[in-house]
Amino acid sequence: MKNFFAKFPALVLATWLALPVCADSTLDTAITLFEQQNDTAAYPLFVQEKGAISLMYQARIMADKDLDKAEELIEQALELEPDNAQIEFTKGQIMAKQASNAFFSALSYAGKSLASLQRATQLQPNNTEYLMGLMTFYLEAPGIAGGDQDKARETLEQIKQLDAEQGALAHLKFERALRSQKSADFILTQLTRHPHFASLHYELGLYYLYQDDFANAASAFHAARQKLTSNEVHLRCQIDYQLGKHALLAQQNLAEGVTAMQYYIEHCPVTRKMPSVDWARFRLANLYHLTGQADQAAALYADLKHSEDASLQEAMREVKQ
Repeated sequence: MKNFFAKFPALVLATWLALPVCADSTLDTAITLFEQQNDTAAYPLFVQEKGAISLMYQARIMADKDLDKAEELIEQALELEPDNAQIEFTKGQIMAKQASNAFFSALSYAGKSLASLQRATQLQPNNTEYLMGLMTFYLEAPGIAGGDQDKARETLEQIKQLDAEQGALAHLKFERALRSQKSADFILTQLTRHPHFASLHYELGLYYLYQDDFANAASAFHAARQKLTSNEVHLRCQIDYQLGKHALLAQQNLAEGVTAMQYYIEHCPVTRKMPSVDWARFRLANLYHLTGQADQAAALYADLKHSEDASLQEAMREVKQ
């Protein structure tokens, strides 16, 4: 059971949502900084603001620093807006993370997480992201903590009825959770049913990239690009980032990789669900280095010395070695 609580937050917290732009300029600025993963600058601005939304964002930031404080903040937010589905969903995520760090109270926190996820889907029954989080809980939790494969399948069917593309992605996640090893087979099966979904081609590219199958990865990412619709801005950006990463790992198609990563840095509205601009700049610096553009690479490395991302700093140290 402890294994579930250790991995569940990574699965659920990946669905952190961004609020629509609000009218308050200070809150707008704080949210923008938050989405850019600049929590140091965002947090004091949220503290200046009053209201449930500000408290929710403070809780999301504190979830990576002080879970007890995050729990306190999200409870305060719910007191102000008890029928806010997003705040309830955020509480579900924080409780899941508490469960992963607790021992004697792990089941209690898991129960609170499930209750909040269920409440969020009751408040917004057509929100596929909330339903995806609930399905993930049912799949990953042990039975004693509320896990239930039948309920997971029921939730999956709800998602399918609401949105065919999100249903296909949810089905992929469902199958992956049930298998001991990830496989391209199910993605390919889904693609025969939904060949026009760029997101499925993208998932196939990711699978091949993780397997170091660079030729098939490139083909899948290019297919995803061809299937994009005009409103799939974020998916276009994710594809470009992965094409840049692919070029770096494969050490092939370097010029395409440089162009793709430059586009990501210059044009993409990066959110917390996407790789940070600092990581994109780091990979671009590596691509510059491989293409003999030493001055451009050195300039990026120098700027990245100021990044607060510890994992990025470690990666930079490895490059120097």
